[in-house]
Amino acid sequence: MNNTEIKLKIGEKSYELVKDCSSEICQRVFNKLPLIGEVINVQGEIFFTVDLNIPYSLDDAKDEFEIGDVAYWISPDGSMKAIALFYGNTVYKDGTKPRAYSRCIKIASLKNIDPAELIDIKDNTAISLLKG
Repeated sequence: MNNTEIKLKIGEKSYELVKDCSSEICQRVFNKLPLIGEVINVQGEIFFTVDLNIPYSLDDAKDEFEIGDVAYWISPDGSMKAIALFYGNTVYKDGTKPRAYSRCIKIASLKNIDPAELIDIKDNTAISLLKG
């Protein structure tokens, strides 16, 4: 599968992703596509919960990201899994870059992201990560 074959669809808009499979977790997530959910939009981050059980080592994860990064996240207690798109300085910010609530695995980046376009996306909007 090449880099142009993964898309993030939010409502009627579709965004092309560049995969970042520097870890085996990335490929394991992409092997489970499509992943479908509803948007939760919080300051600087859009995410949606997913039904995946792909554990990862915190040694391989990070909590600071670039605008446009897409990550796979597991809550610290393991009860929730999600795909997150970072589009700005998040609630957990340090003033310089998006920061996740807890450590996650980067799986892709959005090409040509316009953060202003993502700010007003409403909660419960349909969202999916799929093969293009």
